[in-house]
Amino acid sequence: MVDFDFQNESISLDSRILFFLNYQPIVSIQKELLPGFLQAIKDSFTQPEEVKSFIWQMMQKSGEAPQQESSTVSQWRFTDKDKLVGAVIGPEALIVEAPKLQSFSPFRTFVEILIGAFTKAYQDVKFTKIALRVIHTVIIKTGNALTWDGYISPSFRTAIPNSESETNGLARVIVQRVYKKENCLAIFNFGLPNPEFPNVITRRQFVLDVECNTKDVSPDVVKQVDEFRNLVRELLISSTENLLKDHVGAWYA
Repeated sequence: MVDFDFQNESISLDSRILFFLNYQPIVSIQKELLPGFLQAIKDSFTQPEEVKSFIWQMMQKSGEAPQQESSTVSQWRFTDKDKLVGAVIGPEALIVEAPKLQSFSPFRTFVEILIGAFTKAYQDVKFTKIALRVIHTVIIKTGNALTWDGYISPSFRTAIPNSESETNGLARVIVQRVYKKENCLAIFNFGLPNPEFPNVITRRQFVLDVECNTKDVSPDVVKQVDEFRNLVRELLISSTENLLKDHVGAWYA
């Protein structure tokens, strides 16, 4: 979380990053991770621990009654040594999450290590989708929960009532914009998330949630992550004003 002062108010910028890389099933991951991968990440991450999940589904053969069948899926969970970044590797996806970082740079470093180790160990892997999602929540503990002048660009607060008398029991305001970009689809959700939902909005919080994704995964995955980061930064800067814009921009430096 990043804290700063503006307009005689104390502002917190709470940030969470998620990275998804899907691929055609790798059956061997159900049993173990390759030694080459483990060796490549051991200086930066903890020893992966196996986590088993049970999946239940209804199956029906022709002329027979439906039957419930179960299967077990193994995933491997681990973190960096400071437990700021967590990762999960399963038979069909690699997921990286960071809910506590002060900037994007460390996250990019950890993703680069993981992608390098993964593609070297599993050289025949065929990627099917890549996504980067960043969620920033702007928190101000004082003032009107509906007032975001000077922080959020006017075109991004048009759905917010001008006064508390106009809320009529307003419990949440989330707007979605979807952008078709040259190299991905960018989904931008923003507004008043209300952590006390379904109660009426009383806390002054504004969420900026951007996801970039595509099924056209580049051979250079890390470069594609950089492209997504730049697009996320561009969209977030366009949605913010003044000192908040400066802090959002610096977060991606």
